[in-house]
Amino acid sequence: MRYTILLLTLCLFTLSSYAGGKELIKPIPLDDLKSGKVKDTSTPVDAHHFFQWQMLNEKAYKMVHRNRTIFFETDTFVYYGTGDKYIYQYYKTDKKKLATVFPTYQSVKGYQLRDIVATNDKVLHPPLTSYSIQEYTYAIADNKILVGAKYKRGHQLFPVNARFITYYTYIDMHTLEVKPMP
Repeated sequence: MRYTILLLTLCLFTLSSYAGGKELIKPIPLDDLKSGKVKDTSTPVDAHHFFQWQMLNEKAYKMVHRNRTIFFETDTFVYYGTGDKYIYQYYKTDKKKLATVFPTYQSVKGYQLRDIVATNDKVLHPPLTSYSIQEYTYAIADNKILVGAKYKRGHQLFPVNARFITYYTYIDMHTLEVKPMP
């Protein structure tokens, strides 16, 4: 039995070493990227990608190494990704377009908006006896951020399609105040 397991393990490692022939992704030191020692291989994306990416940001004390951050900015691009001293994957966005679409890109994070919706839900939306927020969606327009919160009602008296309900909240991106729906 022991020899069978050893033989299967050896075959598995042998097959995995010949399969694909892909190199492992090596982390890039952030300082080398900033100074230009490493070639810029970032993926250029639009400002809306950056906005959606920034909205997935978590509280810093919960996820230190998985937190999404802006690494550095140049005159033309904003470089961002996940990591701290070493980065595996990163993106760049045109800085001028980003400043027109999302002018508060450096200060507004997704967890701030989720906290606003979660703490103000009794005032903003009709009361539900028991519920949980399943997911959030985000959109941006006219210096306002539209946050959609999909609630799941806690009891089973409603039909299956009526157990989920989505409420939308407008938040001013400069002051983070809740605005009335237009």
